[in-house]
Amino acid sequence: MALEQDPKQPLINPFDRKESFYTEPIPTTVLDMIPHPLSNKRKVRRPVSIKPSETHAYMSNLSERLSARKYLHRRLAFVSDLTCGISMLGIILMIIENEITFDQICDRDTPTSWYIKMILTSTTIILVVLILVYHRLELALYSVNNCIEDWRVGITFKKIMFILLEVIICFIHPIPLDYPTESHMQELDAKNNVTTTAGHPLSYIPLDVALGLPMFLRLYLLCRCIVYHSQLVRNAASRSFGYLNQVKINFSFLTRIYLQQWPTRCLLVICIMSFLIGSWALRACNFKPSTDDHFPMSDAMWLFTVTFTSLGYGDLIASTHCGRIVAGMVSFYGLFASALIIAVLAQKLMLDRSEKYVHSFVLNTQLTKERQQQSANIIKFALQLWMQPLCAVDTCKRKCRGICCCCGKYLCLDHFKEHDDGINSQVTPLGDQLNEIADEFSKIVVDDIIVHCRQVLDKWRDDSRKTIDLFYQEKCKELEERCIQRVNDQQKQIDNTKVKINDLIREKEATYEDIPLLTTIVNDIERDVNRFKEEGIIVDTNPLIINKKGLIYIEEWSLDEVDLPNISFPYEEIGCSIYVLASNNRFLLLVQNSNLCLFDRDLNHVKKYSWEHDIICDICWSSTLNIFILVTDKDGIFLVDENLTSIKSIETIEKKNWLSCTCSNSSLFVTTNSKGSDIFQFNVLSSFNLTKQWKPETSCGIQEYIYSIANNNETLAMTIANTNTKEVRIDLRSSTTLDQLWSLDLCDTNEPGKLVSRVCPLRCDEWLVTDPNVSRLFHITKDGKIKESLDDKLKPMNAVLFGSNILAINTTKCVNFYRV
Repeated sequence: MALEQDPKQPLINPFDRKESFYTEPIPTTVLDMIPHPLSNKRKVRRPVSIKPSETHAYMSNLSERLSARKYLHRRLAFVSDLTCGISMLGIILMIIENEITFDQICDRDTPTSWYIKMILTSTTIILVVLILVYHRLELALYSVNNCIEDWRVGITFKKIMFILLEVIICFIHPIPLDYPTESHMQELDAKNNVTTTAGHPLSYIPLDVALGLPMFLRLYLLCRCIVYHSQLVRNAASRSFGYLNQVKINFSFLTRIYLQQWPTRCLLVICIMSFLIGSWALRACNFKPSTDDHFPMSDAMWLFTVTFTSLGYGDLIASTHCGRIVAGMVSFYGLFASALIIAVLAQKLMLDRSEKYVHSFVLNTQLTKERQQQSANIIKFALQLWMQPLCAVDTCKRKCRGICCCCGKYLCLDHFKEHDDGINSQVTPLGDQLNEIADEFSKIVVDDIIVHCRQVLDKWRDDSRKTIDLFYQEKCKELEERCIQRVNDQQKQIDNTKVKINDLIREKEATYEDIPLLTTIVNDIERDVNRFKEEGIIVDTNPLIINKKGLIYIEEWSLDEVDLPNISFPYEEIGCSIYVLASNNRFLLLVQNSNLCLFDRDLNHVKKYSWEHDIICDICWSSTLNIFILVTDKDGIFLVDENLTSIKSIETIEKKNWLSCTCSNSSLFVTTNSKGSDIFQFNVLSSFNLTKQWKPETSCGIQEYIYSIANNNETLAMTIANTNTKEVRIDLRSSTTLDQLWSLDLCDTNEPGKLVSRVCPLRCDEWLVTDPNVSRLFHITKDGKIKESLDDKLKPMNAVLFGSNILAINTTKCVNFYRV
């Protein structure tokens, strides 16, 4: 450490006894003290004034002193580098010497360790001498800075005690004792064999370890070296600025600066050095209880880690008082380091100035938008109060007093009450109707329904028995025929063999080769006869396996939402030419090879009708008329009855380029196949007269197509594609006003209009969208959210719910059927 001069003490001219008028101090610190060989020859004079004629001499003397300080500063930096290097060398030699003795029994000395101690003693002596030289140069620098003639004036009691403390710290080291001869080592081995059986006590510590651990205090010389090599100390401008602000540029100041500039790097270096030094100290001070050997370095590192982090698992503990002291120091150091790490992390997590500005700007922008929205709402409501519209009733000229939340109409007080009463009056008939339904439902006898439904199972059982009996009779007849044929064939073989043998006996022309052949034939006949007598005809039967899942299906009625099945495994499939299909509770209508084909619930082909008109674009079912409605591309719209016995065109509907259709209880909705599709509404109860037409901007955008439309519970679901953005969405509209209830974006398609997306209703007001462009099925909930999305590699073109539990999905190859 360097001496600090009084910051209020000015540099004065030591060659003039007159009072000086030039009293401006020149900034000097401990690190500014620059040695000069002539510094001891100067005399200290009292401050006197400088005459103008003596100004040149004063400035010359000042220049000499500054150059001397610079020279002394370089000398101090050089000496501090030497002391730091020698101290690091001593620490390394101490560790090597201890590691050599750790491998010996009871840490005895070896010739190698003795020689290392000798070298260590020599470096220690040199280090102590350099420490004294450093303080001598520091006192000289103090004398130059304070214009003291004799450097001994700077020696105070505090300075003497500080020098003695440094000398003691640097002098402590493992001392070489007697040279370990061979006889002496044998005596130590014999002694240790007796004394080490009981293990080391808690107070035991090797002498070399006790003298070696304090050597780590020499690391303070590294701090001194860092100070002299810092740019803040080497730069005169920074030293002057610190002097003017009464800031001492020492190691504490530099440490805080480095932690501010490079916190991660500094913490990493400090933690690594602490980890290595602490781990080695724990290894040197602790012993294994089983072998009395020092801890291995891996165990010492683990003990340091759990102690540093205050975990303390207990698998390793300190075995000596020295180890406990080191462990306690490591624990306290861990608390300090943890707090330092937390402080650095907190500083890293803080927003800088630009980030704070951006964050504040975003918050202010959001707040401004909210205020503008609230202001707009206030103005809106104020205008509504000021510009009250008239009552929506044409005959009423009074101003409105309220808005109906159901239909959005502005009504006066009287008509609002009348409107409310009219709505409430419609609830009472519904309650009465529901009560009648409940009464009828309570009169239902469940056993009668079960008996009625069981008749189908009984009929199936009787038919199955008849089928089995018929099959049994066929097999019995077949068995009888096979047995008779076997007997005839065997008898014929015996007769032929008899004729042949009789011919040989009669003619007496048998040869030696005929005997083995005839013997073989007779033996084969005998074997066949015996086998037929014992076993008869082999009848192999297989057990009758009943497919419990597919043989009989009993409908499971549920009011719950539909769960889409595994579309990879349909239970049935039917070929189909185009993607249109429709169903009611009894039949499914689709197109096969230019034929209208009707299938029942068991997927049996009921009827076929040849279609001779234009391409069918869509089919829907009208429950009011009990008829299928077919929409063609150019030939108009046709009506087809349930049994395919009557097909007729609707003459009241103009022939247009139609695309999709759907039907409610009272209306038929049809869309056009054009950009900016129109929606036409026809009354099914009055010869399909046109009721209403919605044009673009109401039906859809000018650059949009309505791919398909479906009705369910007074709502219309439409799949709409935008030709500019290439996006497909589904809209739910009111079937009376076409007001949008919700909208949901589904996907992007590269070719809108080439493959259309279709929508079909499911149970519980849910929807199913088939999109062949992305080969996916979208299950949409009633509130407009995607419940499930499934991939279908076959490109689903259309889908329809057949009854309540059969889902038919039309793909590019066929129609697949699933249970839902």
